[in-house]
Amino acid sequence: MKRTVNNIFITCKLFCFLLISFQSTAQIITSEDSLLFEKAWKNKLEYYAGNPAEKPKGEEVIQLARTFLGTPYVASTLEGKTEELRVCLKGQDCVTFVEYSLALSITSPTSKNPIEAFTESLEKVRYRNGKLDGYASRLHYYTEWLSDNSKKGFIKNRTQTCGGEYIDERIDFISKHRDSYPALKNDIVYDSILTIENTIAESQNSEKPSDFHYFIPKEKIHEVEDCIKNGDIIALCTSIEGLDISHVGFAFHKNGRLHFMHASLTHKQVEITDKPLYEYLKGIKHNTGIKIAEVLNQ
Repeated sequence: MKRTVNNIFITCKLFCFLLISFQSTAQIITSEDSLLFEKAWKNKLEYYAGNPAEKPKGEEVIQLARTFLGTPYVASTLEGKTEELRVCLKGQDCVTFVEYSLALSITSPTSKNPIEAFTESLEKVRYRNGKLDGYASRLHYYTEWLSDNSKKGFIKNRTQTCGGEYIDERIDFISKHRDSYPALKNDIVYDSILTIENTIAESQNSEKPSDFHYFIPKEKIHEVEDCIKNGDIIALCTSIEGLDISHVGFAFHKNGRLHFMHASLTHKQVEITDKPLYEYLKGIKHNTGIKIAEVLNQ
């Protein structure tokens, strides 16, 4: 698909109007958000002006994710009195960074209303079966997020392919810390979370456990660096009781080694690790290993 530079900039100029007109259902309302979205969409159109068919989808993901390098780390931007499709590009945590980048990558570059198409993609990525239906419909646990987005055809779990091993994990952190989640004051929501946790447990305890319950142990990551592609989603497994994943980001190869592009809580911004992933994880106390997912062409 070829696009001229003029077409790219004409499309970008439409954003201010589109952002204002669509803010009733999405929360892109600040000038910082507007500028970041415009920059990301311009990067996408420039990517498609080349020959993306010859490149892995992960390369597009990396180009889009790089848009957010230096963006401040801000937690809890999805929380509120009611569950809404919230978007905060100007401040991201590890989950929203991955979701925004993935949603941008699966949004068609020919969309007549880019922001509307992007938020539709984001809803599909963020919620069970792609539909927002209250707090419990959000994919809070990465194991379910991975499974659900694999069913939608957005990603493919490659953990076993790269030498993953079965992990025995009980995922129930949210229900066990009810007081930390204001939404769980509602008994119906709490019961829904319990049901979700039990469903995840059933997928693990069946005769043939789901392949989403596999990980690559921390000490073996250096052995499989060549198996992990640019733009693959990397999730960090944890020994914290009840949790499956504590952090998430993207694979990024630099100087012949595998690094990690992520929204860093420590450095308070989106960045690429100075150290290769294998060395970086040595400094994370509760890390036990990683899970890997490839972003697929649509």
